[in-house]
Amino acid sequence: PLVAQGQDERGPAEPEATGVRIRIGFNNLTLTATLADNPTARDLVSMLPLNLKIEDYGRNEKIVHLPRKLTEEGSGAFGNEQPGDLC
Repeated sequence: PLVAQGQDERGPAEPEATGVRIRIGFNNLTLTATLADNPTARDLVSMLPLNLKIEDYGRNEKIVHLPRKLTEEGSGAFGNEQPGDLC
């Protein structure tokens, strides 16, 4: 399966993965994301399961609107996004 990773306060280095994996279904495709160990990822997990509408953004990204804003505690700037990243 495809694996997506987020980033945390460690910056552009590889974030430490939690081992927590989530499944994301989209357009008859199931993707697997391995979450980084940070407060934002834990906040996302606290909302699961979710059924969200995925929207096209700029023809190369997909976005969703969560039921509430995620915590930004410990978050940092993104600088090394790659195709397949979940941010």
